[in-house]
Amino acid sequence: MSVEIHDVSDGKLMYSQQFGNQSGVLQLNVAGLQYGVYVLHLKMNNTEKIFKIIKQ
Repeated sequence: MSVEIHDVSDGKLMYSQQFGNQSGVLQLNVAGLQYGVYVLHLKMNNTEKIFKIIKQ
């Protein structure tokens, strides 16, 4: 499973991490991100889910 977070304004990759076998809760450390709107791409088993996240 992989997670990528992109800045919504310019598409720049801001965070990327690979995870082993995951089930249940996934914790991401986004302390290094500025306040703003981001797009989270969650890729696993040949599928991709996309979420909008807001850091306040």
